[in-house]
Amino acid sequence: MRGKQHLLVGAAAGGAIAYVGNYDAGSTALIIGVSSFASLAPDLDTNGKLSRRMTFSHTIVRQLLFVVGACIATYITFFQDYPLWIGVGIFISCLYLSRRYITPKAMNVFTSVCFLGAGVFLSMNWLVGLGVYCGMAAFSSHRGITHSFVGLLLFSWIAHSFQSYYAFNGVLIAAIVGYSSHLLLDMRFIPFNKRGVKWLYPVLRKEW
Repeated sequence: MRGKQHLLVGAAAGGAIAYVGNYDAGSTALIIGVSSFASLAPDLDTNGKLSRRMTFSHTIVRQLLFVVGACIATYITFFQDYPLWIGVGIFISCLYLSRRYITPKAMNVFTSVCFLGAGVFLSMNWLVGLGVYCGMAAFSSHRGITHSFVGLLLFSWIAHSFQSYYAFNGVLIAAIVGYSSHLLLDMRFIPFNKRGVKWLYPVLRKEW
C-alpha cells in the first residue's frame, strides 16, 4: 500500500483516539501526529519521503563534497604551489568518495547515530530508542524487521518512553494503533498487495 494511504489511515486513527479521549486541540494535534508518524515508520527501511525528510539529502551532501574538493584542489594548486596532480587527485578522491559512500542508507545511518548521541547526552531514552530503530531500519531489507512484531514492540517502547518522559497519556496507544494499521494494510488479504508481512521475522520468514 502507498504511503499516502497509510498516512490517511494513521491520521484517521489518531483522530478517533483523540475524539474518544476527549483531548483538547493541542493534544489532539499531537495524538494525530504520533499516529500518523507511526503509520509510516515501518517504511523507514526504504528511501521514502519520511526517511528523506528525517535526514540530510544525500544529493546535497554529494554536491557539498564536490564543491569542497574543487575548492581545496584550487587552493593548494594555485595558492600553495603544490603540483597539479595533487590537486586533481584530491578532487577526484572527493568525487569518488561522495559517489561511493554518500548514499541514502549512509544518511539514514548518520541520522541514527545523531539520535543516539542526542538521546544519551540529553538522557532521553525515547530518542536513544528512535536512533536504534532508525539504524535497524537502515540495515533492514524492505518488509523485513520493521514489518514484524519486533519492530512493533521496539516502536511501542519508544512511544512508552516518550509518554513517560513528557507525562502525556495517549501517545502509546496512538503509536501502537498507527503502527499496527500499517502492518495490517500490508498483509496479503488486501487484494492489491503482492507481498505480505513477516510478523515473526527474523524467527520465521513466512508472509501473511
